[in-house]
Amino acid sequence: PRLEGDHFTVTYSRSKSASDLSLVVEHSSDLTNWQGGPAVIETVGIVDEGAVERITERLTAPVSASAGGYVRWTVTRL
Repeated sequence: PRLEGDHFTVTYSRSKSASDLSLVVEHSSDLTNWQGGPAVIETVGIVDEGAVERITERLTAPVSASAGGYVRWTVTRL
């Protein structure tokens, strides 16, 4: 995780062969109510690295407009 410009940004690797898994990045301001989707998190880059993809996503709201928060990854078997 890092601050890029005025946005909290995360980069992670995902195996292309893990087609039976769904990975969702979510944000919360209180650790109780979690939100995801394009209104909250946007994908800003996908790099093909052979067997894996390196994915970069960021919060759509600038850090300066936020009182703070938390980010989690939710992995679900399809």
